[in-house]
Amino acid sequence: MSKYTIRTVHIVEVPDDAGFNAADIFDDPDYFINLFENFSYCDSVEEKED
Repeated sequence: MSKYTIRTVHIVEVPDDAGFNAADIFDDPDYFINLFENFSYCDSVEEKED
């Protein structure tokens, strides 16, 4: 079985009046991706060596 590292870029649009900043997003990116994701795309795929 092959192993891969997939890097995905997530674009989120957080409303200005939501009161969040970049540190909040860095601390819990999944929360912001789930609520505010506008779109995402694959940035790279690398096969990992065992």
